Amino acid sequence: MWQKINDTSNGKIWARGLGVFGVIGKPKNEKTCISKIRTEKNRAYKMIEKLNIEAFELIDLVTYKPNEIPMERPELSGSIKERGFVDLSDKLVGYGIERTTDHIGNTISIFIHKENGSYGFNEFDFHKFGTLVENLNSLESFNKKASLSFIEAETLKWVINVYNSKKAESSLYDCLMSSIDLQVKPYTFYFPILNLEIETSFKIGNVEFTFFTKEYFDTLYKSLKEKNKTLTEKTFSNIYRKDFQGKVLAKVTVTGERNKAEEIAKDVAEISVDVLKLFSETAIAVAEKKTMFDLNHKLSYQLESNYLTHNQDKEDSLSINSKYNNYPFTFTEKHYNSAKQLGLKTFSDFISKRQDCELNDIIIQSIHLFGFAISNWDLNLRCVNLITILESIFLKDDDEWKMEEKTKKRLANLLSNQQQEKERIKIIFSNIYQVRHKMIHKAKRLNIDFKELSEAQRIIVTAFIRLIQFNLEFGYKDKLALIEKLEETKTDN
Repeated sequence: MWQKINDTSNGKIWARGLGVFGVIGKPKNEKTCISKIRTEKNRAYKMIEKLNIEAFELIDLVTYKPNEIPMERPELSGSIKERGFVDLSDKLVGYGIERTTDHIGNTISIFIHKENGSYGFNEFDFHKFGTLVENLNSLESFNKKASLSFIEAETLKWVINVYNSKKAESSLYDCLMSSIDLQVKPYTFYFPILNLEIETSFKIGNVEFTFFTKEYFDTLYKSLKEKNKTLTEKTFSNIYRKDFQGKVLAKVTVTGERNKAEEIAKDVAEISVDVLKLFSETAIAVAEKKTMFDLNHKLSYQLESNYLTHNQDKEDSLSINSKYNNYPFTFTEKHYNSAKQLGLKTFSDFISKRQDCELNDIIIQSIHLFGFAISNWDLNLRCVNLITILESIFLKDDDEWKMEEKTKKRLANLLSNQQQEKERIKIIFSNIYQVRHKMIHKAKRLNIDFKELSEAQRIIVTAFIRLIQFNLEFGYKDKLALIEKLEETKTDN
């Protein structure tokens, strides 16, 4: 059926393997290091060889489907008919990938369309293809630079090309490495942040909070107009000015395959925006005030909504009603300078230099959860969110009793050595726990003490700063070691 061209000698495979596991430096203990390197090379070689073999085995499972004569589109009815339908199928260019999904959206078959028909994997054989793609995506040499969708598409193309040509010009692994290397580039993304105003640009972590000026777009319009004489100011404004001029943007530059770069950029932007929320008025001063700013792809509410009303006494009285949720937070230079004094730089440095350890991941997750809690306008549910954050930090996996007591004690020990201050912290969070208990277990809403909730939020932000100190300065890497240290903390009278 097909011929495998073995252009991947052991040396080449092993070189790829070293790419997975890192660069070899001068060993301190030469024999130990050489043995370790050989083990890693063998492991890498076996893994890559296994994946290449599985890829070649897939070729015999390819299904071919000839092009079908298009059927007449069924007549539309109901609301779809009234909206109208635009058929763009004849406008598609190039080869497309078609997939079938099950009732929860999981892919169960995949085909690539070509001029003479479709090639791919049906419902019976897709799981083998899907497993191979997942295993390829588990390799850091791939998943750090390319998206799962890219790996899947390139793997499908390789399999179909080998199926049609009856030979392989290279192994799947080498083909993917070459394809990824060609696609990896630096990209700069500008993600709009809604309901936020700033006086000047500033950075948090690896994100610049900025905006485009009218002068910038004036210059861009002139430049584009010189290249395209048919471009009008109206068209340009609809594309650029309407949505981006004067709007606050999270600017992020990352390197990767296009879709992977976007994934990374969104993650980077999201943590920086959540850090900014730590210093919003809602977080540090007025708990009951709504925090409404967020990245537009994360916004949990509609900026604008509308509906119709009809006066029954008049036939033609149908009128439109609109509601707007535009309550922006203006982050002034004064706010920025105040935030720096309260610890903004600590957070900014922390998120710009991510470490691969449990405690680092817990802090990042907690900042995200706090950003979500602050954006929750239901204050009873916000209390539930805040307790969830604390328990995720201060409870061990096997802590099944006295969880409230342990959480409050460990939090207090993290923040103070003074018994009086520790008791104050415990009392505040006893009240927050009570709100959470009534909400979760009794379906009852207690009245919220706004000042106490604001103080609880400030305490949690201070706890984040202390956790960062434990992680970066004191070298704590995992939750268990942190908790053990907090359990042995002494109290000064």
